[in-house]
Amino acid sequence: MKSRHEAWVRPPGLDPEEAAEPLLRDLHSSRAGLTSVEAWQRLQYGRNELRRRGGRRWPRELARQFPHPLALLLWLAAALLAAAFVYAPPFQKLL
Repeated sequence: MKSRHEAWVRPPGLDPEEAAEPLLRDLHSSRAGLTSVEAWQRLQYGRNELRRRGGRRWPRELARQFPHPLALLLWLAAALLAAAFVYAPPFQKLL
C-alpha cells in the first residue's frame, strides 16, 4: 500500500543511500562501523551511559518549575475549574 505522504517522507530524486556516503566520509567512518581499535580508544573516555544522581529529584524539579509563567497559568486554570465545580453545581450538568 502506497502512502499518501510518500512525496513528503521521501522526496523525489533523493536517494538516502547516496546521501549516506558523503556523511560517512565526513565523519571518517564506514558502513562496517568502528574498528576494534577505535572502539577501544573511545571506551577510554567511559561507557556511553547516564549515571543517576542519588535520591528522588522530581519534587525539587517541580518546585523549580512552579514559578514559570505558563505553569502558573495552568495552575490558575485548574483552580478556576475546581471552583466552578464546587461553587456552580449547574455547571456540572453541562459535562
